[in-house]
Amino acid sequence: MNNDVSMDGTVDIVDALLIVQCSVGLNSCPQTAIADVNCDDSVNIIDALLIYQYYVGLLSGFC
Repeated sequence: MNNDVSMDGTVDIVDALLIVQCSVGLNSCPQTAIADVNCDDSVNIIDALLIYQYYVGLLSGFC
């Protein structure tokens, strides 16, 4: 899948966690093309929130 930050075959809470870690400086940031789920040309906490919403079924996809 296009937004699979962890590259494990699914978009899930792990992908959101990796983006959060990037946002607070604990991890290197994933490629913008993969992690930028709201298509604003940056990877930030909003992308993590959207992935979480997708994971719990509140969103059906991304931009």
